[in-house]
Amino acid sequence: MTSIRIRAASVAMARPRRAPYISNGISREGEMSTAHYKIVPHNGGFAYTLNGSFSETYPTHEAALKAARRVAHEQRVPGETGLIMYETEDGVWHTEKTLGIDRPQTDVQT
Repeated sequence: MTSIRIRAASVAMARPRRAPYISNGISREGEMSTAHYKIVPHNGGFAYTLNGSFSETYPTHEAALKAARRVAHEQRVPGETGLIMYETEDGVWHTEKTLGIDRPQTDVQT
């Protein structure tokens, strides 16, 4: 089991079906979470974005779309069960278990 520590000021919280986890910009739709990647113009080229964070710049829309589809696919792949430790704005540290099998749905919007 792995363990990571992060500060909650830069993290959005969401509650999955089985155990809590940090969503990093993943929106909730009913009981399932969905990560919506979007292709946008960026720095003279194109990038994919998730909740305001941009990828590197790609020279074409098609290259950014291909990269976003790859990342969206990788995000759905199950990982290891682990612990996430985070500090809320009031200075309190929390520890939560994250299930490696509880992955979000993803889509890429062009």
